[in-house]
Amino acid sequence: MSKIQATFERLQAQGRKALIPFITAGDPDPALTVSLMHTLVEAGADIIELGVPFSDPMADGPTIQRASERALKQGVSLRQVLGMVANFRADDNQTPVVLMGYANPIEAMGVDEFAAAAFDAGVDGVLVVDYPPEESVDFAHAMRANALDPIFLLAPTSTATRISQVAALASGCGAGAGPGDGSVGLTVSRDFGRLVMLQRSLTGLPESETVMRLLSANAKTETSYAGGFVDSVNGISGGQSDGRSVDWFYFVNGSEAPLGAASTKVRDGDKIWWDWRDWGEAEHVPAVVGSFPEPFLHGPGTEKRLPVRVECVEIESAPCKQVSKTLAALGVPVATGLFRASVTEETLRVIVGQWAALREDQALLQIESGPGASGVYAQPTSNGRQIDLLNARGRTVRSLGAGAGLVAASAIGAQPPVWAITGTDGAGVAAAAAAFNEEQLRNHYAVALEPGSQAGLSLPLAGGAK
Repeated sequence: MSKIQATFERLQAQGRKALIPFITAGDPDPALTVSLMHTLVEAGADIIELGVPFSDPMADGPTIQRASERALKQGVSLRQVLGMVANFRADDNQTPVVLMGYANPIEAMGVDEFAAAAFDAGVDGVLVVDYPPEESVDFAHAMRANALDPIFLLAPTSTATRISQVAALASGCGAGAGPGDGSVGLTVSRDFGRLVMLQRSLTGLPESETVMRLLSANAKTETSYAGGFVDSVNGISGGQSDGRSVDWFYFVNGSEAPLGAASTKVRDGDKIWWDWRDWGEAEHVPAVVGSFPEPFLHGPGTEKRLPVRVECVEIESAPCKQVSKTLAALGVPVATGLFRASVTEETLRVIVGQWAALREDQALLQIESGPGASGVYAQPTSNGRQIDLLNARGRTVRSLGAGAGLVAASAIGAQPPVWAITGTDGAGVAAAAAAFNEEQLRNHYAVALEPGSQAGLSLPLAGGAK
């Protein structure tokens, strides 16, 4: 969900209409634009529409035409407008900003270059009045690829056919797709996700559906304790295996569920993951990364979605921007800030930076104590220069040094999970940020990145000393 859509949903819940003032960037003076934007927010603006000056504003009346002329006389360009948005974002990362303009400046810059630059500046949506929907498929794709809402115009006289055509392309101002398609994902695996036994996308489930009933309806299941405990799935039973304790565990949107499966209701969009694993080293695994893009879309098995904050040790670094961009492209409203710059409760936090800095976070620090404390089968050293990779028995199988990366998640008690995009150095952090996607993380508890390899290592590692 984009910031624009989130704003409309919030206002709808409050029974309010949106106040969306328009100003032309650079008028009356380029030095005043950013302060005017902040003044609009202080006066109650919910969204700001910022006009990009253009020499032939054919869709505008005399007032905006003259504003564009005054701005152009002062040399205001599209790149300068993006710079104004970036300056505004230094103090306001919440208020959505929509650029309104014409095709020529964008075509001159290049659509793809413009889309990337607009995202980097902090733009949320773009309205190009002379891009008709019939000619805007590539434009809309470029916008969405950079987590921008393409916005189009409708008239009171627009036909139902025209409205449907625009809605198919548009997002942002109420016309885009909703947060999900109502489907529920079910995965059944063994050995920490290494062998997937069943993976389905299910629709049309009753509102009363529970995690236990969902599993029983899709796999041969034996239970005990009045149906509250899973003994076996498709003939694979808990108990002892090779002298180790094994059992079935489940996650909702990547978080260990606090209740039994018979008491946990399934919600639209949830990803339910059952896994049969060795729990001798870690009875509890608070969070895993293998249900990405959950928990960011629908929450960590909670009644509601939670705010998402990307915290970066170096906020201007490429990995920081890449992680924020990845989430925003999924429609997740993201706030980005410096690591430990503020205290946030009931927030999903993604922390980006080298381990030597990230270990200051208490939820992540427990990773150094091993899987029994954190559920993560990797142990960075306290100086951050090495990451030991463990097997299911908690034994070190490999040790990675310079250039090593790690994508993992953990939590303290009932608090929301904290994700780490980290590494032994800058190259390791960059590798972890590049792996922050569904393809790389799917069905993994955590993922380590070794230097020079784009393929992640699923944790815990297989084999090694017993």
